[in-house]
Amino acid sequence: MRRSALVLVSVLVPASLAGQGQSPFDAIPWRTGPTKGDLGSEAQVAVPGGCMFTGRDGVKQFMDLTQNTSSDAERGVLFCQPAAGDDAPWFVVPADNKWFTRVVVGAAIIDALASLDLHYPKVGKEKLKELAEAKKGLLAE
Repeated sequence: MRRSALVLVSVLVPASLAGQGQSPFDAIPWRTGPTKGDLGSEAQVAVPGGCMFTGRDGVKQFMDLTQNTSSDAERGVLFCQPAAGDDAPWFVVPADNKWFTRVVVGAAIIDALASLDLHYPKVGKEKLKELAEAKKGLLAE
């Protein structure tokens, strides 16, 4: 069995609107799929079920909330809820308390790393001898 060198841990940290208990993502005018989304006069996109789409009117809000710079060339955002599973866990962490957010995100990363069961490779006696000679040579320089 071959192991992948990639571990995916998805974390969404939505900031709540002051005192309203809502996510600012709720203020974006989303259209829920299945539907079609307009990308200006250029094209239409098929929005599958389980995904949401916002056109030009919501792009700026989305880009600001995700802390991405907008170039005014964006025509829409297609947002699909990730399918959480054992191979790709998904965490939604409230951003109202910074220290708590950092603890939860850190714990998720540590848990993902621990699940890899990493260990140093076993080195045979011949290789250890070779490494010792190389070390001796480097220290002599």
